Amino acid sequence: MKINMQRADKNYKDLKQKQKSVIADKTYSMYSDFSLLQVTLPEVHHMVSPGKKWG
Repeated sequence: MKINMQRADKNYKDLKQKQKSVIADKTYSMYSDFSLLQVTLPEVHHMVSPGKKWG
């Protein structure tokens, strides 16, 4: 039996609350890690593509 799995890109407002919570937790963790290492908050030139670590 072959299962057809397709990825459907969704807007943030269309996500479930649990999915939004996971995104918020990961975002907070990345900002926290960055600010502890760099002693500053990230700005636009610090941003990287999704899925990559801070550079």
